[in-house]
Amino acid sequence: MLDVIQNIHEKYAGMTKKQKDIAAFMLADPERMSFITLKELSAATHVSEMTVLNACSYLGYANFNDLKYQFRKYLLGSRRILVQKDNAHQHPYVPSRELTDRESFLQQICNEELATMSSYFAQISMEQYFEAARMILDKRFVVLCGRGVSMQLIDFMSMRLAITGIPSVSVNTELNDTIQAALPMIGDDTLLMVFSFPDYYFMTTALAQYAHQKGAAVLGVTDGPRSDIIPFCDLALYCPTNTRLFLNTLSSAMVLTNILSSAISIELSMESRDLSAASREFSALFEDKG
Repeated sequence: MLDVIQNIHEKYAGMTKKQKDIAAFMLADPERMSFITLKELSAATHVSEMTVLNACSYLGYANFNDLKYQFRKYLLGSRRILVQKDNAHQHPYVPSRELTDRESFLQQICNEELATMSSYFAQISMEQYFEAARMILDKRFVVLCGRGVSMQLIDFMSMRLAITGIPSVSVNTELNDTIQAALPMIGDDTLLMVFSFPDYYFMTTALAQYAHQKGAAVLGVTDGPRSDIIPFCDLALYCPTNTRLFLNTLSSAMVLTNILSSAISIELSMESRDLSAASREFSALFEDKG
């Protein structure tokens, strides 16, 4: 079966002038097509919404959501980076043709997860992970920030840091109170670890920019070099997160945090610094003194 780009090229000659304008927009920006609304596409191409729907039908797609699904499938297959506009995410759409063989469809998703992990390991640099570990160990304060699904990674990373005796503060960039509480500690003795995946959130980017301006070290964890936080990062670790049905998969991102935690533990084992003294002193409060 032709992918959506091949399909558009094959049927382009038979399109009306307005449909060709729509097709040109689609071909020029497949990433935006993955999440654009019908109203936005209508406005961007200066045609009516009905004209867009007629173009979808001419291309052989059941509806506009079917068209967007095909673009997501195309981008996933070509390992392109997905970028979504803020608040544009909708309930996962599955075309009826995919439901004729559920087991096969789910197997495809399994294979895509495997491909995501393979893509991650193909580009991993152990030297960068040790550099990131040193950045964390060399600063007095560690602030972890992000939003949405990134908070799961932040909780995991915070727990791993605590196990190794490194204190950290977690900031949900969707909550203004947590941002305001963290701002006073951001300076040249701070490491800000920023988790940012599509859809990139403006407040997460703003916090990274603020930390950069204040002289803090900024370590990014994101899906690729087009991420909004990159201009403000001293170092960025990449992991692909694009998936067919949902906005992000955290499989490779969770592996990233595990490998980074391991690098920190290895670095600590190579030096004599004792970061567990505070934990031992606190535990002593509960010892039976009788």
